[in-house]
Amino acid sequence: MSDVYQQWNEKGILRTKLLSISFLVRAGITLKEICKKEGITLKDLASLKEKYEDLADACDKKNINGLLFCIDNLVQMAEGYQMKREGREGYKSKNGQDKFKMIDVKIPVPKSLQANAYLLEKCYGKQWALDYERLALAEKKLENDETWEDELDGSENDIGK
Repeated sequence: MSDVYQQWNEKGILRTKLLSISFLVRAGITLKEICKKEGITLKDLASLKEKYEDLADACDKKNINGLLFCIDNLVQMAEGYQMKREGREGYKSKNGQDKFKMIDVKIPVPKSLQANAYLLEKCYGKQWALDYERLALAEKKLENDETWEDELDGSENDIGK
């Protein structure tokens, strides 16, 4: 029987869970409250932390590796990444029997727009949203066959004045 950590991995939510736990720990939420949220006992969490180093790092508020892990995962979520899962592939044996072998299957995980927005706001402040709106407006006008000259205030004759 698989433990909670392996179940999260099988469902493809392990990265998200570790990131969430690390953020909650850094925000001052107790492990007891986190366990309640995740539906596991403190005893189970303690045994999982002994077994899985990345979970232990995510639960340690003082561990800089946990913070770096969070940042790395947030960036990967913003960029999109590939998740590995174990799958079965069928083939025919020399005798013509159907057989299966275990293979690693790569599953693409799309970009998270929320992660992108968070990173942009933290790195560039609210200014990125204004720049984004200006770029979106410019692209929309280009789609309507307007030119950049149409964007200028006044006519072209005003440039030299």
